[in-house]
Amino acid sequence: MKSATFPIHSALRNTANPDPGAHGKNRSNILPDASAGLLMMTGLPSQFVFVTLIMTALIIHPAETMGANEIEKLGGGNTAFALDLYTRLKTVDGNLFFSPYSISTCLAMTYAGARGDTAAQMAQTLHFDTNQKQLAASFGKLETQLNTKQKKIGIELDIANGLWAQKKKPFLPAFLDVAKRSYGANLKQVDFRTGADTARTEINDWVAHKTKGKITDLIQAGVLNPETKLVLVNAIYFTGQWARKFDKHDTTNAPFIDEPDRQLQVCRG
Repeated sequence: MKSATFPIHSALRNTANPDPGAHGKNRSNILPDASAGLLMMTGLPSQFVFVTLIMTALIIHPAETMGANEIEKLGGGNTAFALDLYTRLKTVDGNLFFSPYSISTCLAMTYAGARGDTAAQMAQTLHFDTNQKQLAASFGKLETQLNTKQKKIGIELDIANGLWAQKKKPFLPAFLDVAKRSYGANLKQVDFRTGADTARTEINDWVAHKTKGKITDLIQAGVLNPETKLVLVNAIYFTGQWARKFDKHDTTNAPFIDEPDRQLQVCRG
């Protein structure tokens, strides 16, 4: 990948329970949550668009999952970036849902191919280790630890990364090797020039499969175009038990005022 300074644009959509009357139905002892992130390279290598969606937050306890020093450093950097991003986004009116891990993971794959000023700026903004090989190895170890952890505590956590590239577009083998080895992302070649919408459907189907149908339309029509060169996608699916379960019979519907002139009926425990 070429070195280039690029702008990052962030767009957020709330996909968590658009029907106010369904709040009680979604509040269960089993928590199926999903998030998906998209990093798309269109036109010149310096142009990027990032879209991230999340239904609810996935919380990992550092004391239980962080072992080696490099993993602890990665966790600290990701947390610092999440707080920086929240500081920027919290000024927007309305509810805010975003997945810092999806953003960090997608951009970490891109960071593996960055050089020069681009790499330095990404490392500073994202709180990444300046040793690119070490960072990629740490992300790989973190995902391995998360996969091991879910087996021990009885949760289901599926983290998947994918790359879709324009056919006959040369990418350095070293970059593709890091993407596959550290992030488990296999490269799939498609023809954005003549079939951008077909590629969009393929990516959306992949995300829907990985999130068990929780996210079905990550990429909207018209987002991909003949100038698209590479799309990197991160998808997360999580299902777990409440630490303290509740009895649904203890919940009732009650009015909730979310705006001065609007009142909703929501489930209250």
